[in-house]
Amino acid sequence: RKWIWWLAMISYRFALRLDQLARNVAKGGDEATARNFRSRQRSLLQNSLELIQDLADMDGGNHETMSAAVSELLADTYLWSNNDNTEHEDSTNKGGSTKTPSSQEPTCISSCSSSSSSTTCTHPYNNVNVDGLTKAQDNLVNGIMVLKPALKEAERRSMRFKVKQRRAKRNSSLRNNENISSSECEGSDDSESDEGVGESIEIHAIAMQMYGLHHKLINVSLRLTEQHLRNYSSSSAMQALRTAGRRIADESKILEKLDQSDISVKAFIHSISNQYAWVWECGGNFARSFAADEMWRERGHTSGDDVISLLQDVEAASSYVRNDVLSKLEDNGTQQGLGGKRNEDFLSLTEKTKGVLNLNVLSGIVPILDDGTIDISQKPNSAIDAANSILDKQKQMKRDERRVLVAATISYSNAAAIVVQLVERDNITEKPNMNSMDSKNHGTCTETVRYPISSDASILSMLRQRFGDACNEIGKILLTLVKELIKSGGDMTPITQMLLSSEFWFLEGLQSFEKSDGDGMKNISLLNIALMRCNLCQCCKIRANSNLDLPRKPLIGSSGSFGSGLDSRIELCLQDAAKHLELAHEALGQRELHPETWDMVSEELAATFLILGVRRRQSLIGSTPVVTQSLRLNPGRERYIIEPMQRAKIVYESLHNGPQAAAADYQMALFYSKVWTCQRDETKTREKLSLAFGHFSTAHRYFFAQMRSCEPTFIILCLDLSNLYSAVSAQGCLQKALLCCVDTCDAFSPEAVHDAKLRQSQSQIKRQRRKPCAEDDWMEKMKTLASSVEKRIFKLLPNLVKIEKVDEGSSSSKFMDLYRALLTMKINSTNKEVLDEHHIFPVHDLLLRLRREDLSS
Repeated sequence: RKWIWWLAMISYRFALRLDQLARNVAKGGDEATARNFRSRQRSLLQNSLELIQDLADMDGGNHETMSAAVSELLADTYLWSNNDNTEHEDSTNKGGSTKTPSSQEPTCISSCSSSSSSTTCTHPYNNVNVDGLTKAQDNLVNGIMVLKPALKEAERRSMRFKVKQRRAKRNSSLRNNENISSSECEGSDDSESDEGVGESIEIHAIAMQMYGLHHKLINVSLRLTEQHLRNYSSSSAMQALRTAGRRIADESKILEKLDQSDISVKAFIHSISNQYAWVWECGGNFARSFAADEMWRERGHTSGDDVISLLQDVEAASSYVRNDVLSKLEDNGTQQGLGGKRNEDFLSLTEKTKGVLNLNVLSGIVPILDDGTIDISQKPNSAIDAANSILDKQKQMKRDERRVLVAATISYSNAAAIVVQLVERDNITEKPNMNSMDSKNHGTCTETVRYPISSDASILSMLRQRFGDACNEIGKILLTLVKELIKSGGDMTPITQMLLSSEFWFLEGLQSFEKSDGDGMKNISLLNIALMRCNLCQCCKIRANSNLDLPRKPLIGSSGSFGSGLDSRIELCLQDAAKHLELAHEALGQRELHPETWDMVSEELAATFLILGVRRRQSLIGSTPVVTQSLRLNPGRERYIIEPMQRAKIVYESLHNGPQAAAADYQMALFYSKVWTCQRDETKTREKLSLAFGHFSTAHRYFFAQMRSCEPTFIILCLDLSNLYSAVSAQGCLQKALLCCVDTCDAFSPEAVHDAKLRQSQSQIKRQRRKPCAEDDWMEKMKTLASSVEKRIFKLLPNLVKIEKVDEGSSSSKFMDLYRALLTMKINSTNKEVLDEHHIFPVHDLLLRLRREDLSS
């Protein structure tokens, strides 16, 4: 047995020497020799392990600690090829890629190319393949299984010693009462004390070795999880993640067996916290990847329920870590640097919402009270039930995507809540001197003492990016459903809760992006902030345009100085929408950061300003009589209405958006055409009238030159301009009003009808379905406008005939003859039974007849 032991130890020592040689050779770049040394090293360690097992079979002792150490070194031969430099380069390449949106719809840019990739280079074993990780895992499990009985036996001996010690104390007290010699008692107490110290040291040593094995096994399991996620190996990934969750709970329980006053225990708590965060990070990556990639169903053969069940199992397995071990980390942080107050960032999403959001409640609907806070009473709520009922009726894939995304946000928030404590702890406390650590501990113990300085901050930044991205996706899903329900005329009660929940997720994501400022992530965060503001702007516009009785979270103060009309719900919601977009521009800073996003935000801002100006105009002077207008409208209110329209025009011109810039001119022209009659003097009247004609002319020039597909807008503009000319009692204005009608001739032409039908056919081919499209609406609008233009013509011509008769110096009957000719054409057109395919507007013939006349003279 002695020879067998010596042979086992010689093999062990040779293996240690080969380990050093392999590392030195690998640094020199000779990989072939290094692989040869590793192969020989594994053979020696396997031989040593077999000899120790043979010795145990010969009743020579189990030598559990030695056997576990050999198993650990055997696992290291599959893991040690991991190199810090290469790992750093690999992580840098992974974490630096960005993804820009492919459409103009406000969306959130993903901060990483693959949701299953590791966040940072601090996680070990990044370059080890699946085969090496699997073999290392098997050896580490063997080491743990060998040490477990030894630890239990040491604890039993310790328990027997404590029982014996208590009995000795009772016997000692009895002997003292009987006046037995004190020297005999002291001698027995000394021997018992030495025995107790020995038992305590043995437990501590075995527990330290067990902790190191568990620590490595968790790291290997988590790295295996990431490797399997890249290959869509869902069952293997789930098994590895569940193993990590269970092992981290076992690791935390081993921590209780160590001396809590030892400085290394604090380092172990720090290390367990990192692993706990990594567990939830992997869970969040799995859920987020499943929601974004349909290959998980095709290749991975998994479902949303499988992913959620996995995260629930991980939460149940690692609940001990959260409730016991990590509470010590929180206590240290709050006592040392926060004055006993718990930082809001330390809370996960479940803790922040008081359990309203958890892995068992994943609908995404959040109960929001009138004051904007979350209802944590969890009382029955019919609106919430109705919203959940609508969501439950969605198709399976959409329902899985939403629920899995909510689970991803909870996972990322759990990870971020731990990492933010580590960052806070590093900022508050001084790190212990690593050289002062006991060098006699096993290699696994020194590996567990890991103090990431800048790495924790980079991990936190990446986790916040991913959390914000998942929140944005949930908000977009709910917002899209809200738009569909409003369009279909659904019940507003569940829609209200969906919109509030959508805003909640957008705001959570926005706060996360605003806190994310890691290296290389700042520009991505600013871009995400801008896009999240666009989504919140859409929520504000829905509030303004729908009859939803919603609590409002104001971004700006109310404008009480302009009367109750401007303090309406619609006004405030539109102001908030504009404010969100202005803050989006503030976040971007300059157009060069991302021109596409800048232009998208600018266009949305201009549209919001234009809508705001139109709403103000309708609120103040929409349909009120002129006398009332003169009483209620003042220069301040005029500026308040016209200013957002002017800003909208400036933005549209900077974007070279001609149609919208002309639309802004048209809206300003409508405003001035209503206020010019109620000015205090002739000068102001002429000024407002001149502005009205100026804006009408600008809009008229654009739409006249770009008439195709804008025919309805151009016709309405011409009719409004004709009405303005008719209202001005000046010579020649009625002729100009009639000329405005003549300008619409080409809009009713057969060519315009042909182009409209061509656009309709192309639209149906593109959609590949027979549904009413915008061109069908175009035809209906044009028929209505044709009637309006015809009525306008036959209203102006009699007035011109009257003026012609009243004019004593004129003997002309031009307008009378023209009026008769047009009446004859109208009667004849109504008697026609068959019309040409594209000649469907009889008013076009009337306009052609007018165009041939010289109406300006």
